Amino acid sequence: MLRPPSLPARAAQLTRVMALVVLTSCMARPIVTMYGAPFPARGADARVEVFQSQKPDRAYTEIARIEVRDTNDQYSMSQILQKARGMGADGVIILGRSGTVATGAPVGRAPVAVAVSQPYGTVAVAIRFK
Repeated sequence: MLRPPSLPARAAQLTRVMALVVLTSCMARPIVTMYGAPFPARGADARVEVFQSQKPDRAYTEIARIEVRDTNDQYSMSQILQKARGMGADGVIILGRSGTVATGAPVGRAPVAVAVSQPYGTVAVAIRFK
């Protein structure tokens, strides 16, 4: 008959899982959901307008949703702008934070959450003016 793992063995498993979560969460790549075909790419130094507190006052078409799940806001924004340029966007509308993360692991007979973080990352919509 199989015996359940000892407490030190479970702790070691939990440590490996937590290390994997931490390591993979540091590799934030943009997640892009296209709403149609992209436009021709813009140059690496092309200006992309950023709208945060209000929408543009000109007519526009939404090109894609871009999400970067990184804890560094500057990095997230640079990735969003890079992706927006690559799909020919004139601007991005910042929608807010990407989300939160919680990690749980079984301890004894009940699952217990062992780590929770605050909202992080950035979500935006890439736009093209009409």
